[in-house]
Amino acid sequence: MAGVALVSVNLPAALVLFSMAFGGVVAAYPSLWAIPSSFLGASGAAASIGLINSVGNLGGFFGPYTIGWLSDKMGSYAGGLWAVAAALSLSGVVVLMVRVRSHT
Repeated sequence: MAGVALVSVNLPAALVLFSMAFGGVVAAYPSLWAIPSSFLGASGAAASIGLINSVGNLGGFFGPYTIGWLSDKMGSYAGGLWAVAAALSLSGVVVLMVRVRSHT
């Protein structure tokens, strides 16, 4: 919806919708950090939290370059925003695939 508001040049609506979307992403942080501790041991949870943090740092480095490259290729920021939406969707699918092993 925010992309639609941005394309139709309704800046205040786009700002509100992007803020709401960002709030939804940030609201998922606590549960993301709790997942490794819920089924891994202490050292495994520490290693997985370090891996999550490393991947997040790589995304923070490469994300702006990817958005800029896609924006240059497509002529607007829509391509970069679709890339962000795809990455968020993929992250959600990966989290939903996590299952706790039964100890039988």
